Amino acid sequence: MLRKHPLYFFLLVSILVSAAAPVAIRFSGTSLDVMDAIAQELQNGHAEGVTAYFGESTEVAVLDKGGSYSREQALAVLQNFFAQNKVIAFYLLEKGKNMDGRFCIGTLNCRSGNFRVYYSLRAKNNIFVIETFNIEKQ
Repeated sequence: MLRKHPLYFFLLVSILVSAAAPVAIRFSGTSLDVMDAIAQELQNGHAEGVTAYFGESTEVAVLDKGGSYSREQALAVLQNFFAQNKVIAFYLLEKGKNMDGRFCIGTLNCRSGNFRVYYSLRAKNNIFVIETFNIEKQ
């Protein structure tokens, strides 16, 4: 009986679109969508959300610790940072292009102080991934 209802098709499409929306944002081909999505994850202090955009290996520098990390290692580093630094706000100051990809610079305001955040993205297999990610004290 539900299938005969005039709104059945509309409801079904709405449910499918809303379920697919996060995937479309995360894996869209435009770097601007990805850069804004990463900024939102930083605003929320969400280490898992940020590292979801990391490649297999990413250059990460958080305060005095840095190196080439796997996604799992980088997740542990960012989780530790966010556990010690409760995020109040993230302000995206600049988005731009460089020769090989895109970059973002922002300020992360935390209860413990302010931090400069820089991340660069590069397209790999038509998906933009974070290639370098830095957090330093301001």
